[in-house]
Amino acid sequence: MAPEAAWADPAPARLRAEQAWAQAVAAKEAGDDPHPALIQAEAASRSVLARRPLDAGAALLLARSLLGQGERAEAAAAAEAALLAYPSAPAGWLRGPHRPAGRRRRRGGRPGAGLALNLPGKDDARPLIAQALAEEAEPARMADRLLPDRADRLRDGGALLAAGGDRAFAEGLFERAVALDPATGVAYGRWLVAWGEGARALVVLRAVPKPACRAHLFTGQAANLTGDSAAAMRAFRRAQASCTDSELAEARRGLDHAGALAGDRQALARLEAEQQRNPGDTGLLRLLIVAHGQGGRLEAQRDALEALVLSGEALPAEIDAWRSLAALPPGR
Repeated sequence: MAPEAAWADPAPARLRAEQAWAQAVAAKEAGDDPHPALIQAEAASRSVLARRPLDAGAALLLARSLLGQGERAEAAAAAEAALLAYPSAPAGWLRGPHRPAGRRRRRGGRPGAGLALNLPGKDDARPLIAQALAEEAEPARMADRLLPDRADRLRDGGALLAAGGDRAFAEGLFERAVALDPATGVAYGRWLVAWGEGARALVVLRAVPKPACRAHLFTGQAANLTGDSAAAMRAFRRAQASCTDSELAEARRGLDHAGALAGDRQALARLEAEQQRNPGDTGLLRLLIVAHGQGGRLEAQRDALEALVLSGEALPAEIDAWRSLAALPPGR
């Protein structure tokens, strides 16, 4: 087959495949032999795939026609191919690690079929998702419509939209992800914590099967948001038992924060000492702001808020809180 013929219009072959499949179904329902029609459907489906190797519909039709002939192994392979193909994917998805598996054509400058984000494996698809959505006028709506119904891809899409400020759409993707696989609740829980939704985060994180380091860390942070210091300390201790060296510091910090919220002066002193060693760490400042507020140490809270404002990373609500405390008399 000549190179240009590989991308010839597959519509006639597709129509023949669909008609042959319909004839096979009708023959079987009538008690007649469906095999002649199944053989025609197989041949026409293969013709489509010779021109469009990423055509999911043709691969699925091939799988059905093979299964009807009793060719289970070949049918399974064709069905798997159907799951790997997603012809409407944006052209940007052809780039990156999946490029060798796909081809692209252009007619009138328009990109053609691309590989889906439905390829097997646990590769990081976020760069591919970001690239595809960057080409869209409404990336949030396109993500909701185009991402495959697969938990890890929905999770990654939700994280990208959350980072971009599209919270409502991000939550929609995260909800779909956790419905398919509760393990993706680790990423969802992390963002619920970031949004201040401690109680909702706990529900999601406690449904994660076989929780590990990150799940315990976010559970502790969520429990701190709800004021349950005891539950937070339990979660952070579990994190200490399961985290690697690079994450242990975060577990220790969370444990000290929980202790400070519960009134442990030594835990508070450790947080303050760490902040002195890392004055540019705004995450630590925010922990101290909450701990000082919980303990009624308003002057210390004001000073921490002021440091956050001066860092240039304070949110509007944090600036307002600093202003409200700026006129405090000494000794509060």
